[in-house]
Amino acid sequence: MELISSPHSKILVMAEPSKVSGQAVVWVATRCSPINGLSGVLMINSTSNLVLLSQNRSVVWASNSKTEAQNPIVQLLDSGNLVLKDRIAGKLEILLWQSFDYPTDTLLAGMKLGWDSRIGLNRQLSAWKSQDDPCPGDFTYGMEPYNFPDTVMLEGSKKYFRIEGSIWKEDTGILFSHYPRDDCDNYGTCGTYGTCVNSVLPPCQCLKGFKFKSHEGNSMDWYQGCVHNNPLDCQKGDGFIKFGGLKLPDTEHSWVNESMDLNQCRAKCLENCSCMAYTTLDIKEASGYAIWYGDLLDLKQVQLSGQDLYIRMSAADSDHEETKGKNKMKAALIIAITALVVISLIVITYYISRSRRENGWSNERQNEDMELLLFDLAVISKATNDFYSHNKLGEGGFGPVYKGTMPDAKEIAVKRLSKSSRQGLVELKNEVALIAKLQHRNLEKLLGCCIQGEEKMLIYEYMPNKSLDFFIFGFVFL
Repeated sequence: MELISSPHSKILVMAEPSKVSGQAVVWVATRCSPINGLSGVLMINSTSNLVLLSQNRSVVWASNSKTEAQNPIVQLLDSGNLVLKDRIAGKLEILLWQSFDYPTDTLLAGMKLGWDSRIGLNRQLSAWKSQDDPCPGDFTYGMEPYNFPDTVMLEGSKKYFRIEGSIWKEDTGILFSHYPRDDCDNYGTCGTYGTCVNSVLPPCQCLKGFKFKSHEGNSMDWYQGCVHNNPLDCQKGDGFIKFGGLKLPDTEHSWVNESMDLNQCRAKCLENCSCMAYTTLDIKEASGYAIWYGDLLDLKQVQLSGQDLYIRMSAADSDHEETKGKNKMKAALIIAITALVVISLIVITYYISRSRRENGWSNERQNEDMELLLFDLAVISKATNDFYSHNKLGEGGFGPVYKGTMPDAKEIAVKRLSKSSRQGLVELKNEVALIAKLQHRNLEKLLGCCIQGEEKMLIYEYMPNKSLDFFIFGFVFL
């Protein structure tokens, strides 16, 4: 902090190192009250205020603390904040005044902008009148105290542009963005309901459902704004359409409620014919809403950081959009249900087919595989008198063998696979196929098989005096 010379006098400033100019002035105490003479004195006076005295001891500048301190001290913090405190009992410190409440043209880390209604203070940045004159110039930047506060750059009393994002990169003080970046940053470039899109020509476009106010084809007409294609009629039931990716409009005529949900906000807006739009305040939590009254101004298309805005439209436009949305939902629902049904049918068909193969219900295919007769379980059961114990011939390696008589009086031997046997369907089919290949079916002793449900059986021609089957399968006749 030091006194530096202006062309005709000295001013008290706070400066910090700058890579560009060696030092950058970040705060000025005596903006419009330079010190005449060669020197000045900064001190705490008897009223516990920080004062700057000229060479002739007249007060050039003073803090405005109204609290008389017991032990006032002045500190210049590392943040660049010049503070006046009252130190009590060597430990407790009460803040009396700070330079951060009176910014000039530079926003330092830790500074606040906006109104402090408690003390009636408006913290805002103001440009220098010229490069050598720190007195406030025409441009100011601060927060407008609307219901939905807006950060605005003013040129006198005229809005110059509104900033929707941060300027500084964390706390490094590195400038990574500047405003206005393009014509779309200038306030109200495209008029009411016009949205500015910097990537197209002309940059001023109308939202869907709107048209330019003039259709003369003159390029200047693009900046006059847009109007609804179909005029609003509050009595006939207007509706709303959601527009995404927008910089929110000027909030001067807005109203905020932090407890409403989406449906309540919509109903609130419909109650007032001058309510033109609403949106959520908390995008993540979808809670709290803002409502706009009157024409919407200073809209801009912002792809990455834009928000959704629900704009009032005529019943015809809003119903059309709602119908389109419902039709899309119906189409998506029909497609989803159809796909689910098809998949279900495929799965069911697969399991039925698999079950039939496992349970031996696909007789035709098994007959083709084994080239043998497939006997029905009911026929075999009747032939063996329901597997009567007196018809039991013996016990094989995989189960009992029964004697039976077919309807044509032909005697058969039935090898019934035990349910506790580890021989499965595949092994049984392999056994049948192997025997079928060894001898012709009209000459050999194996007549066929029965595979149905859990029952798996081999049907042989009955040989009273034993046969090669005894030596192959190890039958033990009783």
